[in-house]
Amino acid sequence: MPAVRKSLSDQATRTSVALTAALAATGGPVQTLAAMRHAGDAAIEVAAAALQSHGGYGYLTEYPVERYLRDAVSLRAAADTHAVASTLPDEAS
Repeated sequence: MPAVRKSLSDQATRTSVALTAALAATGGPVQTLAAMRHAGDAAIEVAAAALQSHGGYGYLTEYPVERYLRDAVSLRAAADTHAVASTLPDEAS
């Protein structure tokens, strides 16, 4: 099981880096949106790797792995929507 162990280690590292970048993003809206995008991409990659680690059982809705991937894709879509909305001019002004 060395391959699975390496994958788990890689995913833990990727998660830690994304979380650190997201928490450190205080430079402004562009840096915050970039950190959100990076965290969303990392979440999808980590969830996809977890799904592969679980094999066929990962696709079953009885286990949370399938839901994690769905949630990660939804979070990235929400971040993209927020990024687009924040670049639109204010109609109220």
